[in-house]
Amino acid sequence: MTETTKGTTAQGLLSSEHAAQYLGISPRTLHNWRWLGGGKGPAFVRVGRAVRYDVRTLDAWIAGRTFDSTSAADHDTLKAA
Repeated sequence: MTETTKGTTAQGLLSSEHAAQYLGISPRTLHNWRWLGGGKGPAFVRVGRAVRYDVRTLDAWIAGRTFDSTSAADHDTLKAA
């Protein structure tokens, strides 16, 4: 796997740091979501020991977390708990 510009591989995968930047969160938050599991964070890919994120998966995860109101978002959060 060859690394290209801005942490993206030739296959369109982002490093954890660049995926966090793409999502506007800290790398630590992304790590915690992976560690806790339960579907809180986006799905990731293991390449050997490296963790990578497919941009298409990140976009789909974002789309699945898009709400029309804060009450709808709160309801969805309560449902998941």
